[in-house]
Amino acid sequence: MTFSVARLIFLSFVLSVFVPFQTLAAGIAVFTLSPTSSSVIVGERLTVDIEVHPNGESLDTVRSFLSFPPQLLKIEEITLHDLFSRSSPGNSFDNVQGTMSYGGFNLDHVVTESGVFATVTFSALTAGEAKIQVLDTSRLIFNGEEKANPSGHGSTVVMIIPAKAQESSVSILVESLNHPNQETWSKDNDIVFTWHGNDFLPVGYSVTLDHDPQTEPSGEFVMQTSQSYSDVTDGIWYFHVQGISDDGFKTDTVHYQVKIDSHIPNVVSPTLERIRYIEGETALLTFGTTDDDSGIDHYEVSVNQSAYEQKKSPIVISDLKVGDYLAEVKAVDRAGNERYGKIGFRVYPKGTILPPEDKPSVREQSLTSQVTESVSFFKNHLRLLITVVLAALLIFGIIGTILFRRRKSRS
Repeated sequence: MTFSVARLIFLSFVLSVFVPFQTLAAGIAVFTLSPTSSSVIVGERLTVDIEVHPNGESLDTVRSFLSFPPQLLKIEEITLHDLFSRSSPGNSFDNVQGTMSYGGFNLDHVVTESGVFATVTFSALTAGEAKIQVLDTSRLIFNGEEKANPSGHGSTVVMIIPAKAQESSVSILVESLNHPNQETWSKDNDIVFTWHGNDFLPVGYSVTLDHDPQTEPSGEFVMQTSQSYSDVTDGIWYFHVQGISDDGFKTDTVHYQVKIDSHIPNVVSPTLERIRYIEGETALLTFGTTDDDSGIDHYEVSVNQSAYEQKKSPIVISDLKVGDYLAEVKAVDRAGNERYGKIGFRVYPKGTILPPEDKPSVREQSLTSQVTESVSFFKNHLRLLITVVLAALLIFGIIGTILFRRRKSRS
């Protein structure tokens, strides 16, 4: 028995047909990037506006996903504008993978006109051509319904030009023992900087701490190679230091970023559709909040003083037993600050007649069903994926055996 290429193609087609997939409703709203092209010198910064164009749709929630080449560009900061005034939980960027996820929403009005949603500040790392792309997974939503046209999202191309060769190789290396990573948020309001140069004996240093990433220091002049600041307010700060020699030579200014968030997240209030249940029923716990500075990193949940486990909202508490329950939710921001919220509920024995307000609502049944189906969907597809992989391995094994036998018979 032999296997032809046609048979393999047919088998692959059959397998692909039986792998289910989901589609999302779509509209005509799009994200674009401005400018659509630009140039920048290595070491300098550039800003890119993320614009929202409803194109006749109404919007109340958006989330933009961007990709960029991390070997060429690095995100320094993201600024939210007034178009969607509230920052969504889960905003983040990854300068290793070259990705960004940033969302916003409004509670009191909908957006029907075009405008700037957010501004992203990049640093140019090395020379080359960098494309920043809005991914088709980006979301433009109204009342829970997708309104985006993924094929219409925009992009921008950045030409990164090599910097001119420096006349001197003199440089200064700045470090901070209590803020060692410039990309990481910290809740420590005190900052200690130290620095040193290579083969350079200055008479002193000019230093400044402010919110501008490109300041040329002209303020405090110090003789030492360290500088401390206490009780610094929350936000993104930049320390600037420049060495000055006795003959007037100045080194290039070095800029060091520090991100401080010493405040806990905003109030987190877990919610349930009701607070009384019958034994064996299922409770749907929903939670969420925002953080004004560093943003929410993750949530952890504990039920009846169990160990906290990292979870995403909503979660299903199934097969309830008789008794009193206390669900506690911990919101953790990117600086490690924590905020707790809790809600209690009671489970009664089967046969207990609950008041009308504690009967399962259509909304609760629908939400619980959606979450349960999502979990089941993942589990079923995982089994199917394993089956497909094993089938493919079996096919390749058979093909390999046939080819081996053919070679052996010819020899």
